[in-house]
Amino acid sequence: MSWSWNVPAWLPVGPRDGLVIEEGAATLTRLALREHAPQAAVVAFRVDNGVGVRRWTGQRWERLGSVLKPASTTADLHFSNDGEPVVAFSHFFKREDEELNLVDVAETALHRWAGAEWERFALTASDWDTEWHANWPVQREAPSFAFDTAGTPFLAHGTGAYSGFGCQGDVHLAVQTQSDGNWLQVDSPSRGAPEQCGIVSTPTLSLNSSRLPVVAWTEVIQDGGTPTQDARIFVKQRTAVGWNALGGAIRHHSGGTFASQPVLKVSAADVPVLAWKESNPSGSGTTATDIYVRQWEDRQWKALGGPLSAAPGNTPADSPALALDSEGTPVIAWIEEEGTARRVHVRTWTGDAWLPLGTAPSAIPESNGAATVSLQLDTDGTPWVAWDASPGGDPARIFVYRFNR
Repeated sequence: MSWSWNVPAWLPVGPRDGLVIEEGAATLTRLALREHAPQAAVVAFRVDNGVGVRRWTGQRWERLGSVLKPASTTADLHFSNDGEPVVAFSHFFKREDEELNLVDVAETALHRWAGAEWERFALTASDWDTEWHANWPVQREAPSFAFDTAGTPFLAHGTGAYSGFGCQGDVHLAVQTQSDGNWLQVDSPSRGAPEQCGIVSTPTLSLNSSRLPVVAWTEVIQDGGTPTQDARIFVKQRTAVGWNALGGAIRHHSGGTFASQPVLKVSAADVPVLAWKESNPSGSGTTATDIYVRQWEDRQWKALGGPLSAAPGNTPADSPALALDSEGTPVIAWIEEEGTARRVHVRTWTGDAWLPLGTAPSAIPESNGAATVSLQLDTDGTPWVAWDASPGGDPARIFVYRFNR
């Protein structure tokens, strides 16, 4: 008798068929792993206009407190230096203004787990001078934060400024840090192209070895106060004397495309790596999007391979997630539609090309129906991925898998 074994490339962390969230459909998943604790993980997700958090005990996903409300954007999630989860999110409400009548006010809150309940330790606000389509607030205000080695938090988010007729709703990037319990601006709010009307959205913040922030964001061009389908990525890093721009506007195509969803990581050797998704130029005959990755080298952004897609130029690749191992090697995940399936793909950079991990397929078979994805590497360099999906039309649930090695 001969025997054969089928060794799975990915192993579930928790239920193989996903973690059902009692509060309802779970979306916009975010995964965080605790440094120097390979099995310590938390996931955050949006549900019923709030943010929920679950922590992995090694046996099951336990609920941490009640849903944090109100929340209207995706959450950012990290472990603090003392090993407790911290989550950031934003929400919007209307306020009467003597000159502008109703204005949107955005609050960004940070909550940390205090052992038995969530406690808020930060709240910042920004005013908006006009109403936008419902999708724009979600894109423009989503916060990103990080802790330095001393435990000091840095926060990046959008902030609005009234700029007059024709450029209403001008939105800038704000970076803040905490000192003696107070939140301070790291210089004035700014944009990559201040000469044009624009909206800053989806900032992503990392810290370098000098404990200084490096930030990337999408900047959407306005035309007469209306957002256009023309967006670029900008990156800047803080120095001891101010901010330095890392190059100019970043996108793969020369123009007429929407470069968005940037994700930025900085290696232990202080090399920034940037990933984003970008549409094809208008008039090209396809609405597909691809994923692009570049590395800051010799004072320029060097492309790491070509467009990343399971079928470049033909299908929509979405939701890029990026991680760097201890040597600075990038690992990337994204979601892509292929016929009726929408799966998570994971690949690693070899120095010459993006290849699947070991003998694993590019796509995770169990990820059919995925909507958003989050990627982390544990202290052994093993990739973990989390995504939300709606199998069989059921309410969206959370899936967490780690690479089998």
